[in-house]
Amino acid sequence: MKDYDLLSLKSFQLVYQFRSITIAAEKLNLTKAAISKRVEKIEGSLGYPLFVRTTRKITPTLEAEKMITIVEEIFAKIHQLENNFDKSSQTQGKIRVSCAAAMATSFLGELLFQYQQKNPLIEIELISTDSVMDLTEHNIDLTIRVDPSSLSDLVGKKIGSQNLVAVATPRYLKNRSQIRNLSALVKQPLLVINHHFNSLMKEYPRDSVHLSAAQKFKTNDSVLISKLIRTHMGIGIRSMWDVKKDLESGQLQLVLPKDYFKSQGEVWLLSSTQRLQSEKVRNLFDHLTQSLGQYF
Repeated sequence: MKDYDLLSLKSFQLVYQFRSITIAAEKLNLTKAAISKRVEKIEGSLGYPLFVRTTRKITPTLEAEKMITIVEEIFAKIHQLENNFDKSSQTQGKIRVSCAAAMATSFLGELLFQYQQKNPLIEIELISTDSVMDLTEHNIDLTIRVDPSSLSDLVGKKIGSQNLVAVATPRYLKNRSQIRNLSALVKQPLLVINHHFNSLMKEYPRDSVHLSAAQKFKTNDSVLISKLIRTHMGIGIRSMWDVKKDLESGQLQLVLPKDYFKSQGEVWLLSSTQRLQSEKVRNLFDHLTQSLGQYF
């Protein structure tokens, strides 16, 4: 059994967090040489390096990315143990959350900021990306995914359905003929991200010619599409969660019936079994499952 003392593990954690031996030394009130020695002790015991060191920067290796998850869980468990004897202490630590860029802008960023303000010892990092990130490889605690292909290595809860709606501003629709179906969009600027457009082309092959004629501007930038819709540039097809508040306030109007399009799948809040054992992650998971329903 390898011997890892807590100070050495904390040294590794801080070097990983700040990418700096100097800052880690300041945080622990140790010399830089002492920090380096403790990290090297772990590396020697493991038999492989945890950081690539140059004169300018320190870069974690893939092994370090995997190890940091375990180390953070160790300190989370220690903190949880301390909480059992100190009821006045608060949950603390860093939580990494990922989601689609439009979700971050539309609602999740605000929800996470409000949660962090109520829990000042919690640090939250929100990674907004339209790419599917591996939770272990990228050290992600929680993620929101639409229609996840596999849940075999993840656990979570369904928070809603991915429903598309056709919308526009009242200003754009003023003095324009009522639109009753997709074929009527042919003379309108259609604002839709490529992913949604491709889905509609498959689901409505009879209207593919009309859809293609209407989509003259192509992009994968969902935030940009939402902005163009809200600035009266055309008719948009967006996720209900992105436009629900604007529909309720009257800033946007439905162009086609709410249930015109087929559901694009389910929306899930996901994590791993190991990460949900962490008190800080579990608390945020429970909070989000209660809060996210209003957007779906």
